[in-house]
Amino acid sequence: MQLLKSFEQSIAILLFLDRIQSTDYIKAEFIGQQLGYSVSSTKKVISELTNAKMVRSISGPKGGIILNVDIKDISLYDILIATESKSFFSIDYCLPKGSFGSEHDQRLVETNLKKSLRVSATSFMDHLKDISIKNLTQ
Repeated sequence: MQLLKSFEQSIAILLFLDRIQSTDYIKAEFIGQQLGYSVSSTKKVISELTNAKMVRSISGPKGGIILNVDIKDISLYDILIATESKSFFSIDYCLPKGSFGSEHDQRLVETNLKKSLRVSATSFMDHLKDISIKNLTQ
């Protein structure tokens, strides 16, 4: 499993917005500059956060973004869902034929392996639901 950079950048952007406590909309360019991210990747992440309703954005000369919810109400799970593809925990593969003797044995191993990985993935996701972005600063 490897998380995309947008997961990390989302957390940084949300923490940045919370830290500055601005009631004014903040430009993507300013956020990117302050955090050391390119403007294009900052705008991509802001789009994901906007779609997830974590920030509000306005286009135009006076536009920018502002927090839409308190970061204590945003979990790492929320960020993961907003930034990662739907297939993040997709378990779709086949073991090499003949690896485990008969076809029956191979199907049994594949089924048990997939079941174990699904349980682990579910446990991981449930744990992320319990960690708010605000918890990271305490």
